Amino acid sequence: MKEGLSSYRLGYVANCLSLGLGASHTCRLAGATPQRLEELIALNLSELEQILLFNEAHGIELFRIGSSLIPFGSHPVNTLPWWKKWARDFDRLGHIARRSRQRLSLHPSPAAASLTSVHQRVRDAAIAELRYGARVLDLLGQGPEARVVLHLGGAAPSRPEALDNARRMLDAMPEELRNRLVIEHDDKIWSAREVAPWPGSMGCPGSRTTCTTSSSPPPPRCRWRSCCASRRPRGARWT
Repeated sequence: MKEGLSSYRLGYVANCLSLGLGASHTCRLAGATPQRLEELIALNLSELEQILLFNEAHGIELFRIGSSLIPFGSHPVNTLPWWKKWARDFDRLGHIARRSRQRLSLHPSPAAASLTSVHQRVRDAAIAELRYGARVLDLLGQGPEARVVLHLGGAAPSRPEALDNARRMLDAMPEELRNRLVIEHDDKIWSAREVAPWPGSMGCPGSRTTCTTSSSPPPPRCRWRSCCASRRPRGARWT
């Protein structure tokens, strides 16, 4: 089959500029009352539905949900049983995504989910954040191809020690959670060359972001940069 744009599933991250919606409304921790959180969750789920319907109408099959879909979804301040209260909403949203073949993902912030930290409180918070992301994908009825995409984290106190911390954290992680993860390099700390061989050894896939300007270069002879560059619309920046 001749390779072309139809060979790729194109999508985007979080904000639908055409609609002016992002489904990521949140608030300050001090203002995160149950009533305020309920309002924000309802608003975000409503916006996500509009975004998924827009994607369906325009043949967009990849979408990364903002990590603030459920504000403070992994934080103790959010005591709402949101996965129960809005179960029907999630089911409806998942139906839209499945019927239009939209593959969904989430990407927690590096500050919220670091695999390399030596501090137990940071590691516990990371597990809580990853569980939150996995639960959202489960509630949406997404298959195993839908992933929580995350970076490794920092490189302190040394790069070998940081990688060892990440390996030990993944080893101790429940299999059902690890099966929802994909490891991605970043543009500041870990290059694609460093990360590429690592995820496979830990039983979870890796992801390359080689089509964005980065201080961390891709591996040698990586064909994705030239491949994507030849198909990138003028003025667009793919991630």
